[in-house]
Amino acid sequence: MENVSLIIHGPLHINTLSTIHRYYQDHSIIICVPYPESDQHESISILKEITQLSDLPNTSITVITYDKSILSPYYNNHLNRWYHFFSVDLSLQQCYTDYAIKIRSDEFYSDLNPFYKAMVSNPSKIITSDIYFRQTHMYHFHPSDHIIGGKTQILKNTFYTSKMLCENIKLLIELCESTEVLKNQKSIIYKSLNPFTLTPEQMIGISSILSISDIKEEIKDMNSIELMKNVFHIVKASDLGVFIVSSSSNKLTYTDDSYFQPLKDVNNIENYK
Repeated sequence: MENVSLIIHGPLHINTLSTIHRYYQDHSIIICVPYPESDQHESISILKEITQLSDLPNTSITVITYDKSILSPYYNNHLNRWYHFFSVDLSLQQCYTDYAIKIRSDEFYSDLNPFYKAMVSNPSKIITSDIYFRQTHMYHFHPSDHIIGGKTQILKNTFYTSKMLCENIKLLIELCESTEVLKNQKSIIYKSLNPFTLTPEQMIGISSILSISDIKEEIKDMNSIELMKNVFHIVKASDLGVFIVSSSSNKLTYTDDSYFQPLKDVNNIENYK
């Protein structure tokens, strides 16, 4: 998997080290995290160990840190979405492999081979997981955002646009008027998607649709369900070996698929409705 970079984003966590130790000999790894505060001793220790690993021969570990004060008061950072999109976008700017996979810093997957195979088999799709990939009756355009992979250029476009949606509240409406694929979704967007209440996942969903439409002309006339099926492919987290999944909203950690809610979620894109 030499043509795949791993991107790790979010506050430093012990699972960050687990991911790096598991994959640093096989992949380029790019880590983008807020610089630890002086009293965050565990995070400082983790950062030191990552720095030591990056100095080992035949490794490619890039560490990017940022001051959280970089956030503008005018940006939408509800649920830390701007930090999320900013850090992944910044990491992708340093990514030179054909494919990339972004992983949360507080999660771990011991076997990314099924995810990698899905990316290669679906080069014009974005690969994600079944972790809170919502059915339409719950939310329109709501993929999972826990682990995401695909062609690097597609991901660059997706996360840059997601970041811009946080920085410009009027951008979604402007895109509906100026892009063919969203013009056809205006009835849904104007009726049920308020720019002020979009979830982070919906921002990624809309940005992904725009990114894929740049390379797949035929999706521009599809309905919302057909769009999601043609833009995304789902790999179950349970197919990725030993895994640790975190839920920020309810502060729970899962090591099995009990996060999955059959009445709300989808774990096979063909069953999306």
